Parts: sequence; structure tokens; C-alpha cells
Amino acid sequence: MSVASGSCVSDIGWAWSIFDGHLRGHRTGDRRRSGLFLFLLTCGTAFMANAMSDALIEGPMGGIWSWTIDDVSHAATWPHQHSPEALLR
Repeated sequence: MSVASGSCVSDIGWAWSIFDGHLRGHRTGDRRRSGLFLFLLTCGTAFMANAMSDALIEGPMGGIWSWTIDDVSHAATWPHQHSPEALLR
């Protein structure tokens, strides 16, 4: 498996988990959670599209924001998947 195909599978998995968080928030009527996941999906997809044609995320000006979106999305999905009752408090 090449690095590019492994990265593509990882990106699709990331996008699916974020989209699933958005759908679950939308179904339960939690507009804040739904909006957060939609924002993360939009920003992450924009960074992925930009990375295909530009070297912005290789430098600190774009890399910091790219990793911030990535880390915040992981931090948002973990409690959503493992203990959703904690989000209701």
C-alpha cells in the first residue's frame, strides 16, 4: 500500500466520523454539537482540498491551523462515541 492510498483511507475515515457526529447531533436536536461537527468537517475538507494543490500546510502558517482542526475534531469525537451521556450535562 502506498502512502497516498493510506492517507486517503485515513481522510475518508476522519470525514465519516465527523459527519456521523454532525448527523447524531442533528437527530437529537443538539444544534451546538451539530454545528461544531459541520464546522470541523468544512474546515478539514478545505484543508485537504488545499493540500492537494498547495504547500500551505507544510509551513507553520497553515500547518498550525490544520493540526488544530485535526486535534479538535478528535477531541470532539471521542466523548461523542464513548460516553454520549457526558455531553448532556
